[in-house]
Amino acid sequence: MTDISVYWNNICVLHRQELAYLETCVKTLRHEGINLRVESFGLGYPMHMSDYLRKPDAMLPDIIVSADLEVFEDHRVFSKLESDLLPLRGWYGVKSTEGVPAVERGDYLLPFLVIPLVFFTPDMNRDTALSLEEVAKQGLPVAFGGINNSAAKSVVKTVWNRYGLDAARSLFRQAAVTGMPVQAFQLAKTKAKPLALVPSLFAVNTTEGKAFCPSDGAVAVPSYICVRNTVSEDNAKKVLDLLSSKEFLTFFVEKGNLISPLAGSPIQRWMERHGSKLQITSRKWLKDTRPEEFYRFYCEMIPSADRH
Repeated sequence: MTDISVYWNNICVLHRQELAYLETCVKTLRHEGINLRVESFGLGYPMHMSDYLRKPDAMLPDIIVSADLEVFEDHRVFSKLESDLLPLRGWYGVKSTEGVPAVERGDYLLPFLVIPLVFFTPDMNRDTALSLEEVAKQGLPVAFGGINNSAAKSVVKTVWNRYGLDAARSLFRQAAVTGMPVQAFQLAKTKAKPLALVPSLFAVNTTEGKAFCPSDGAVAVPSYICVRNTVSEDNAKKVLDLLSSKEFLTFFVEKGNLISPLAGSPIQRWMERHGSKLQITSRKWLKDTRPEEFYRFYCEMIPSADRH
């Protein structure tokens, strides 16, 4: 029996169903001679994956599936993994539609799912011709959330990267930044804020307002898969083939309003109708902007944020 360890930190609001499917994967792989051990991180667990991997004595897994983007974006974490990774990009096809090319980050990170952050307003008559750039540069009232996870960090990084540090600072002029994205959604839904930038999962599933995409693109919060060379390609593919099954990906697209980047997976119909453009922090910006610099600014703007 071959042991394969997986660290999992994916979509928290769908985690119960994720765990149920992962258990079927464990049983299936046992018949293939693989003992799959899954350890979860994130909401409801003692630690975020990136916080654990920052620890000097952190044990590294064979496979990572993570929407905790600091695993891949903070060089202090990713440098522990980078030299050992297998080139997954050639194993599976990736879509050229649904804004997917924006989230590709080289041969070693396979984009698994994308949470689009879209606008939600309680005002059914509001003009929907609005960009994230306008909101940031004009300091318009907006709520967004996920202070200590990838959601809020991705908004701030994307604005800083695409529109400059002054725009990122201006973003906070009338912004309400909440602990979790659902709290930002509630601020807009109850009309405490006229606008929120929240996961499509929340925004498109209510009749008490309307959802629309920023005209410059929904902010993408992707999850990625990476595999270390501590596992054989054959065994890694057995695991990834189950994770990329049509059944599993259809669940995320239909129940979570998520985008599935893998070729042949279902199309996210709401995003297709309302604009399939995504925006994300560029690889160049991540290389040029040290995480210490980002966190200095982020914690200045949000004093309650965890410091790294």
